[in-house]
Amino acid sequence: IELVGFDMLDEFDSEKGLTKNELRWLSSNIKYRKYSSLVRRAFRKESKPEDPDFDFFAELDLNDEAACMINRNYNLLINDYILNQVNSQGVFWDPAGDNTHFMELMYITALHKLSGKVRDVMLNCRVSDLISSNDIKAPSYYERFMKDCKTRELREMTSDLYDDYLALAAKEMGPNVEILQTDNFAPMEVLSRFENKILYLDFWASWCSP
Repeated sequence: IELVGFDMLDEFDSEKGLTKNELRWLSSNIKYRKYSSLVRRAFRKESKPEDPDFDFFAELDLNDEAACMINRNYNLLINDYILNQVNSQGVFWDPAGDNTHFMELMYITALHKLSGKVRDVMLNCRVSDLISSNDIKAPSYYERFMKDCKTRELREMTSDLYDDYLALAAKEMGPNVEILQTDNFAPMEVLSRFENKILYLDFWASWCSP
């Protein structure tokens, strides 16, 4: 998947013209910019999922396969749409709790509300986040994704990522390494296990750079 940024316009050669991907990226940015502004406004107002502030989602094109393969901003919009659908059912992400039900609804909603490559890209995002963060649920979601995804290049991309995950999981740890599954624990519950010890904390998320 080729991601094109504004910096490419600095190197634009007017004699050669824009490539097809550049034109698709530019047109989709113009097409969906207003929706991004509406999402930010609704979040700033702390609008509830059922408020009219989110009515614009009814007009959002959920089947723009060209945009989903080249425009990250479009995919973020689709993710916000899925999130709104899940929140409308009274299910929200809990930063300190068990989010098993939330994750399940995000996956199922994308599976049933979307179609084609747009659906496959969103499912890929869900599964890739789990794999990249070495989540204990990654294997089960990976198996589901490989059955549900119809886009070959996305299956291949996810398969390569999963191979890296398996290699890391099989790697032998040193005798002093203890791996804790923290999904069901608040941060202070985990830290309390190491009272009076020196800890090195590496804060990381799947969307961070290496």
